[in-house]
Amino acid sequence: MRQDIAGKAQAASTGRIMTRRGLLQQAGAAIVAAAFPSATCFAAEPGGRVMARLSSYMSAARERSLPDDVVEKVKQHKIR
Repeated sequence: MRQDIAGKAQAASTGRIMTRRGLLQQAGAAIVAAAFPSATCFAAEPGGRVMARLSSYMSAARERSLPDDVVEKVKQHKIR
């Protein structure tokens, strides 16, 4: 017991005190950091065939007119 108090007093005088709780918290943080790679690992890959097709469809959609039934529904739901 006396050695424990002396050890804490010495650790407090140096400004460093390592408790069991602190050690477990740091170990947990290290495990979590190792388990989840950084965000740079999840960088988006260049689009493939599907993205190219979707992009061309969306670009062409602005040139086409809406069907008549859709225009009528929009007129009914339009907020004035």
